[in-house]
Formats: sequence, structure tokens, C-alpha cells
Amino acid sequence: MLGEALLQGIFFGVVGSIAAIILSPVQFLKIMRQELGESYTHIISHYLSKGGVRIFFRGTLPYAMMNFMSSLAFGLSEYLYYYIFKSLIQNIPFIILIRSTIGGFIETVLSIYSEVQEIERNKGELIVTKSSISVQFLPILLRNSFFWCSTVLTVLIVEIYKLSFLNGIFLGMLLGMIFSFITLPFDVIATNICGASHHANLLSRFKFILKEKSIYALFTGFWMRSIQISCYTAFTVLSVMLIDFIFHRY
Repeated sequence: MLGEALLQGIFFGVVGSIAAIILSPVQFLKIMRQELGESYTHIISHYLSKGGVRIFFRGTLPYAMMNFMSSLAFGLSEYLYYYIFKSLIQNIPFIILIRSTIGGFIETVLSIYSEVQEIERNKGELIVTKSSISVQFLPILLRNSFFWCSTVLTVLIVEIYKLSFLNGIFLGMLLGMIFSFITLPFDVIATNICGASHHANLLSRFKFILKEKSIYALFTGFWMRSIQISCYTAFTVLSVMLIDFIFHRY
């Protein structure tokens, strides 16, 4: 059973890493947009003239590792649910809560170091001080746990209603965009805290953004994050369907 869990986790991890490599420039644009507040056109033209296309991939390695660990967490958490909690829990809202909490926590623990490294790489010269993982843990944990509701809901609906692959992908993308908007403030705060001149906590940074910028600043980078989330959700749904087929869980 443990070997099966690790195999499933590695499978999800490989899929997540491939997606991360493809989407690495999108992640760079999102990070710089959240940090600078400049338009995507300005960011692209500025950094193309500064370092060429390569600069858009400077965070690729830690980003791929982060997504490998995140996807590994998905495989492990799904294993825990199916073989430990599924027979004990029948209430759907409680199922969503348990799966999202377990998944979000495991993902954060496994991937936070790589994520901090990735943000630092992409921010580059904008980093002022060494980042503190302990300060960034809470916003990243909240973002991951809330966003897990998107994936869990997609998987549940696909399982219950036996949706086709294309319908599952469409549903995953739709819910992914909705939850990308809901969780975006936590993502923005995590980006802003990383390498900032002082290690403000979640609440302090939230107040700072509202005071110095505006509430709209908390939703900066929505379109890039929507592209990422939609693609990752689609990859996740595809992975779940393949795992179910391989291991005949249903």
C-alpha cells in the first residue's frame, strides 16, 4: 500500500513538473506583476531588453521542484483519503474540508522551501533581505488549503456524475479560475513578503497593501494565475483519471 502511494505521488509529481517547466514564464510574469504593479507589456519589454528570453526562465528549476512536491502531496493526500478516511466520512462538505485540509498542509510542508527559492529567483535584484519561511508559511498554507477545494470539488463531481474527460477538464478550469480569484490575496501577500525589507506577518502585510496601495492590489496577477491554475487543474484531472484507470479504484 505504501509503495502504491509513493508510486501515485511520483506520477503526479512528474506531471506537475512538466507543467511547471512549460508555465515557468507565466510564473515569472505573475511574480513581477505582483511585485512591481507594472503592466505585462512593460514587464516583458523591460526584461527582454535586460536579459533576453532566458530571464523568464530563471526560476524554472525551483518552480519545477515546487510543483513536483505539490503534486507529490496531492498523490499522498489522495492515498490517505481513499485508504483511511473514505470509509469513515460520508458527508460531502466534511469530505471537502478533510481532503482540502490534509492536502493543503502536506503540500505546504513539502513545497514551501522550493516555493520561497522560486520567488527569490524570479524577483532577482528586487530581493532586499533573506526570506523567512516561518513568516511565509501561513499565507501559503491558507492559499493552498482554500485552493484545494477547487481540485477536490472537481474530482468529487467527476466521480459522482461520471463526467467525460472533456467535461472534467472544463469543470476543473472553471472552478480553478473561481478559486484562483478567491485565493489570490494570499498569493500576493506571499510574493510581497518574500525578500521584503522587513519580515511582516500576514496581517501586517495585508494592512500595508491596503494603506499604501489599494484593495485591487491584492488581486494583482489574476490572469496569469488563472492560466496557471486552469492548466494545473486540467493536468490534475487527467492524472486522477489515469490513476483510476491504472489502479482500477472504481
